[in-house]
Amino acid sequence: SAYADLLLAGRSFEVVFVSFDVNRTELLAHMSDVGMLWLAVPPDGGRVGALAQRYSVQFIPTVVVIDSDGNTITVDGRDDIVRDGAQAYDFWLAAIGGT
Repeated sequence: SAYADLLLAGRSFEVVFVSFDVNRTELLAHMSDVGMLWLAVPPDGGRVGALAQRYSVQFIPTVVVIDSDGNTITVDGRDDIVRDGAQAYDFWLAAIGGT
């Protein structure tokens, strides 16, 4: 996977999972079942809806890529990953002038 490839390459990034349709217990069980190693936004407290609105999420799954300052690089990250795999990371870095 692109995630594993980037980890093995020592790239600096973080993935945060946001789910619309589970409670906290189901979220943790799902993440454990499929081996998700990344962070997750708790499904309670209104943060999920606020993030969906902020990034105009239209469909699931959506991958939003932001830089370390919170600036949006793309809301089409899923398409980038499907098309380019781990190399999408380099395109995102180039988009913000990084190396």
